[in-house]
Amino acid sequence: MLSSVSTQPRGALNDTIKGRMTAATKKKPPKPKKPEGRKKSKLTLIGDESMRLALLEACVANDWNLTKVAAEFDMAAAGNVLRSIRQFGLEKQYKAARIKRINEA
Repeated sequence: MLSSVSTQPRGALNDTIKGRMTAATKKKPPKPKKPEGRKKSKLTLIGDESMRLALLEACVANDWNLTKVAAEFDMAAAGNVLRSIRQFGLEKQYKAARIKRINEA
């Protein structure tokens, strides 16, 4: 005859089972937030500013025609130029040029 008799008191066994269940279902603490990004070197900043100025000059020279600017920089499409405009913070100048072009038409 099989016996399922435990040597622990009934209440202690339930506490053990409950303890295991709560330990298994506890949420993990949130991961610490990562820093916004690592600091750029001075050389990178100089390069970024040079690229920004080159892009701005090309856009002004081509009257903000993104297709012509893309061809000048050997980019695949005007969308790549638009992405670069956003990356280098030239959105205000681009929007102003679009409004000027619309008003002239």
